[in-house]
Amino acid sequence: PGRARARSAGRAGWAARPPHRPLAAARRRELLELVPTLKGDFDRREVMVALSPQLSDERAVMSAWQQAVRGFSGDFDKRTAIAALIDEDHEAAPERLRTAIAASGMVNGDFDRRTVLEAAAHQMRGDAAPYAAVYVDAVRGMSGDFDRRSALTALMDGTRVDREVALQVLRATSGMSPGFDRAELLIALAEHLPADPELLAQYRQAARGLSTHDRGRVESAIDHLTPS
Repeated sequence: PGRARARSAGRAGWAARPPHRPLAAARRRELLELVPTLKGDFDRREVMVALSPQLSDERAVMSAWQQAVRGFSGDFDKRTAIAALIDEDHEAAPERLRTAIAASGMVNGDFDRRTVLEAAAHQMRGDAAPYAAVYVDAVRGMSGDFDRRSALTALMDGTRVDREVALQVLRATSGMSPGFDRAELLIALAEHLPADPELLAQYRQAARGLSTHDRGRVESAIDHLTPS
């Protein structure tokens, strides 16, 4: 009991600093490096959530943060810690966003990884291109097509789907089975697809292997981009 109280008091002390007040540079990495010494994911998670708004976006700090996340054993705790880094209460800086997306690759379960990626997509504020490649890398590590489709649809929602984003979404389709979810993703992409001949050719390539019905729906979705 005495150790538990001490641990709880230590955790509370770490979290006591006012939110969004940056820590002194010398303390940032030091505190993150101490996180793995805490016993149990709950304590680690609570400290990570409390620290996140106070961290700078320096690469060394973000690297130490990733190492701390890697020490979690459960997906829920990883997801919660990652989401705290890009909390909606403050705009996520590009380095934070890239770090969070990359860290989602440590989350094994599709639901938890998708939840992190959807939160990251929302924080892109309409500019998905700089993050599209690492985002799709994380999506390709999922096992279920529904979660892949949902995460990729979130990437396209509320943003300008330029050539880079479209190419990355098409790259992601290669890992999906030729079924309903791939068809629905391609139809969703068609709403944003630029009228680029190379992109259209890759889009049609991604439709190969679909059933006759689904391929017809996918082809019809780009009728507005092709000459009649």
